[in-house]
Amino acid sequence: DSPTILRGYAEALMQKAWELSPAIFPSSERFTDWSNRFHGLHDAFTCTSVVAGDMQRHARQHFPGVLSSILPLAWA
Repeated sequence: DSPTILRGYAEALMQKAWELSPAIFPSSERFTDWSNRFHGLHDAFTCTSVVAGDMQRHARQHFPGVLSSILPLAWA
């Protein structure tokens, strides 16, 4: 499991992205699910690898150019 401080930081960045442009997220339900997973709320499974994979799948489908510009090739 990732350190709590890193999960909190990632969730804070996600919160800011939601404030700026909620349309980039699949749904408000998915946003809430990801937030719960970062903090282990409501019995959510906290594996950050699962959250990251879900986010990357969404980004590949909807924002492939942006993702490829920021994600190292070895991680793609």
